[in-house]
Amino acid sequence: MNIDCWYKPIWKASFALIVAAGVLAAPLGVGTASAQALLLPVGEPKLDPSHTAAKTDDPYTGKGIKVAVIDSGADMEHPLLKDRIVKAHDFVEGDEYPQDEKGHGTHVAGIVAQQAPGASLLIYRAVAPEGHEFTSTIVEAMQRAIEDGARVINLSLHSDIDAPDEPLSRAIADAASKGVVVVNSSGNAGEKLWSITAPGLVEDVITVGAATLPTYEPTLSKNDRSIRLISDRNTPAFPKHGSADVVFVSGDSPRVITQKQHQGKWIVVRTPSSSVTSYYEAACRAKASGILFYQDGKVEWEPGINIHNEQDHRLIPAATISPQGATMLKQGKSAVWQWGEEQRSRMSAMSSRGPAVGTWLMKPDLVAPGIDVRSSMPRDLYEQGYGNMSGSSMAVPYVSAAAAIILEAHPEWTPAMVKSALMTSADKLTDNNGSEYPYHAQGSGLVNIDKALDAHTFLQPTALTYGVVGSESCGTKKEQTFQVTNRTAQEITYQVTLSSEARKWDISYPASITLQPGETVRVPVVWDLTTLKETGILTGSLQLTNGTELLRIPFQLIHGSGHYPLLTGWFADDQLLTPNGDKHKSIRFHYYLPGDADRMIITASRIDIGKKAEVEYLLFNKPNPTNGLHAYEWNGTDVTGRKLPDGLYNLKSKAFADGRSEMKDDQIIYIDREAPRATFMKAKAERGVVQGTVQDMMLTLDYAVRPMFRIASGNKQPALIDVKWSTSNTGDWKSVRFNEDKRMFYVSLVGSGLKKGKHNIFVRMEDAAGNVQIQKTQVNI
Repeated sequence: MNIDCWYKPIWKASFALIVAAGVLAAPLGVGTASAQALLLPVGEPKLDPSHTAAKTDDPYTGKGIKVAVIDSGADMEHPLLKDRIVKAHDFVEGDEYPQDEKGHGTHVAGIVAQQAPGASLLIYRAVAPEGHEFTSTIVEAMQRAIEDGARVINLSLHSDIDAPDEPLSRAIADAASKGVVVVNSSGNAGEKLWSITAPGLVEDVITVGAATLPTYEPTLSKNDRSIRLISDRNTPAFPKHGSADVVFVSGDSPRVITQKQHQGKWIVVRTPSSSVTSYYEAACRAKASGILFYQDGKVEWEPGINIHNEQDHRLIPAATISPQGATMLKQGKSAVWQWGEEQRSRMSAMSSRGPAVGTWLMKPDLVAPGIDVRSSMPRDLYEQGYGNMSGSSMAVPYVSAAAAIILEAHPEWTPAMVKSALMTSADKLTDNNGSEYPYHAQGSGLVNIDKALDAHTFLQPTALTYGVVGSESCGTKKEQTFQVTNRTAQEITYQVTLSSEARKWDISYPASITLQPGETVRVPVVWDLTTLKETGILTGSLQLTNGTELLRIPFQLIHGSGHYPLLTGWFADDQLLTPNGDKHKSIRFHYYLPGDADRMIITASRIDIGKKAEVEYLLFNKPNPTNGLHAYEWNGTDVTGRKLPDGLYNLKSKAFADGRSEMKDDQIIYIDREAPRATFMKAKAERGVVQGTVQDMMLTLDYAVRPMFRIASGNKQPALIDVKWSTSNTGDWKSVRFNEDKRMFYVSLVGSGLKKGKHNIFVRMEDAAGNVQIQKTQVNI
C-alpha cells in the first residue's frame, strides 16, 4: 500500500488535515465595563532566543522527541512502526513485547508516526483486550514513560473512576511538573453536556475532541447568500457548478414524490431520520436529480441512508441542510441557486461535550481530526495492515504529534506553553449556519500547527472559570486572573475587549496590556454579579488584539443550581464478592459528588431471578455527604447487617441535592458464598465408576460470571468448577474429568490399584469463587 496516497503531514496547514473551515468572530466592539485594572508583573523577563520556526523552509518532524503511546500495545513489526519504536513494555503480561490484540493502540501509534515522522515511539501496553482500563496500570506506564525520556504522553483512553481527583489525574499533574506534555481524549459520549470523562477534566492535560477530516462539501449560493450541505457518503457526488431546480415536498408519506412532478428536480423535504431512506428510495424511483433533508431544530446531522445496492444506476445525491438553510431556499426559490463546494471540517456528533464536572473548567481544549481516520492496524487482525477508525481517541495523536513538532522547534517550552500555543492558534470551526460551534463542543478550535509554531505570546491559564455560583451569591464580585508572557525582543501592546455575547454582563478588565520584551504580567478579570439575572452555563471571551493578531481568553460561569450533574465517578473496583476464596472478600465502590449533597444512597437489585421476586436492598445511606471523591468498602451486607443472598446484582447509586436527584446504575456484581454440591449415580458406583452431576449457581450464571472471572484472572480462562477424588478427605487428590456444559463428572477406578470390594471415595469440588465442598460416596471394585 502506498501510504503517501492518504498521508498528509500535519504541518501543511493550508489544505491538509488541520485546515479550518471556520470564520473568526465578528468585528470587535466596546465592552460594557472596561475599567482599567492593575497589571501585575510576574517573575523575571525571559526571552526566547530560539524562536526560528518562521525562518526555515524545512518542516519540523518531531525529530529527537519521544512520544509515549499508552494503550492496548502495538503491532511491533508493522512497517510503519517497527523502525520508530525505541522502547516498549507490556504492563498487562509483564514482558517487553506489547503486541496489540485490539487494534486500538496500533492505530493510534500509526497516526503519531504519520504526523510526526521524525519522532520516536515508546509503546506501553496498559489496556487488556477486555475489561476495565485499569488506572493503576496506566499510572505505572506513565511513570515508566517519564523514566524513559518521553516528552509527550498520548492517552487515548479514560480512567476507571470518572472524577477529577482520581489517581490518573494526579499522575498527569506529576508528569506536567516534570516537563511532559500529556494529551487525552474527551470521550465519545455525544452531544450531551458534561460528558467529558476523566482524566480529561483537569488543567494539566490537553483534552482533545473529535472533528471530521477536511472534506469538500456541496454548497448552494445566490448573490451573497450561501447554504451548506452535509452529503451522504454512500450516495453519488453533488454537482460542482450549474443551477439547482428546487422543489419543496410536503406530506406525511414518501408517496407524495412522483415521477410526473419531480423528475429532474432537487427535492427538499422535512422528515425525521427514521424516514430518510424511504424518502430517498421514492426520489430515486421518481428520477429526481437529488434530495435534501432537514429537521426542525437540528442544525447538523448526517443522512445515514441505508442503501441496499450501491451499484444501482438510479441512485441520486442526498444531503442534509439546516432549517435556516431550508428557509433561505424557500424564500429565494424563484431565484437561481448555483452549485459549488467548500473544504471544511465539522464537529463530530459523537465527540463528548464539556464543561468539566467538578473542576468547572472549559473543556475540551481543542479538537483534531478523529472521524474515519486511516492508520496502521495489526496485520494478524487486518490483512492489509491498515484500516479506518473513528473517535476522540484518533484525534489525540494528531495533537500529540503537533506537540512533538513544537518541542523539536522549541525544546525549552514548558507543557503550559505548548498548551497555550496550540489553543491560541487553533482555528474556530463553524456549523451549517456559519455560526461558531460553542466552546463546550470545539474548545478553542481545530489544531493548526503552523500558527502554533509561531506563537510568541503565552497565556496561563488559557481559559478562565468562575465556577458554580448559586442565587445566594448574587451581589458579590468574583475575580479570576491570567498571565500573559511576551517571548519576543519587542514591546507588544494588546487592546482588550469583550466578545459580543459577553457585553451584556458587568465584567471589568484592563483596556490594554503592554508587555516589555520577556515580561510576564498578571491580568485580573472581575465579574460583578450584582445585576446578573441570567442563569445557566454562561460563556464569553476576552479578545486581545495587536494589529491583525487576535488572542482569545474564553471564560465561563455556571449560575444557579440544576445546571450540572450531581453524581459521577460511580465505579466498582471488582465485580466479584467471594469471601470464602483467597481474593474478592469485599468490593470497594467509588463515587464523586461535584457539590455537597443532601443524601447519597446505594441499592442492589437481584437480576438473575424473575421480576416478581426481585427485592431491592439498601446498602448505603449517608446524609449530607460533602463534595469530592468518596470510597465505600462493602462486605456484602445491607444497612441492617443482613447478608445478601448469592446471585447476580445490579447496583445503583443515587444522589439528592437542590430538590433534584441523579442515579447511576451500570455496576453489575456477583456474590457467591455457597459451595458446589454433587449428586452421585449409584448404578455407576456398583461398576467402579464415580460419576455424578454438580449443582452450583456459577454454572447456571456462567454467561455473566465467566467473563468476570476471566477479567479478574488477567484474561485467562479459569475453570468454574474443579473436581478431584481421593480415598481420604485429607489425602492425595487426583483430578476428575468434568464437563461444565453437562455439569457432569466421571472417573473410572477400575484398574486404579484399589482392591476388590467396597471403598469410601471422597470427592472434592471447588468453584472459582474458592468455595469448597467434600462429599463421600462408595464404589464397588
